Amino acid sequence: MQIAKLTFDGTVEEFATVAHLFEDAPRRTGRGQAQPQPQASDKEVISRALTRMPIPPAQRALYRALYRAGDAGLGATKLAAGISRTEPQLAGVLGALGRRINRTPGVDPNDPPGVGLMFDITEKDGQWHYRMRDEMREVLEAQQPPWLKPKA
Repeated sequence: MQIAKLTFDGTVEEFATVAHLFEDAPRRTGRGQAQPQPQASDKEVISRALTRMPIPPAQRALYRALYRAGDAGLGATKLAAGISRTEPQLAGVLGALGRRINRTPGVDPNDPPGVGLMFDITEKDGQWHYRMRDEMREVLEAQQPPWLKPKA
């Protein structure tokens, strides 16, 4: 099932009873101003991003490859090969992940972090190099998703 567009037709008072269904957008006060959202820690936002909806297989493979690579991380070519994708497909996986992160409750919509929330990204030897941030590693270790473990 997919919901492509959702609209609400009703009064402000009626909307107040269903506003929680529109949580991806910042809440508005009666005067149309956004209410300040409490700042969440990086680990809290990472945890929300990982649990707010099912993780697609390509993103799971990305997390697994970078988790196993440790502090050394992986260059784009090796990372793409490690998740059985081409480099353009890796870019698509990272783009989808960035949208997942930036639409997670607790992310500042005026300064969204994108994949930089989960990965350190640098340029090495003429290509992008990815390393899992310590906060991401800690969240994964706390959650212990079954897909992270090596297959027996």
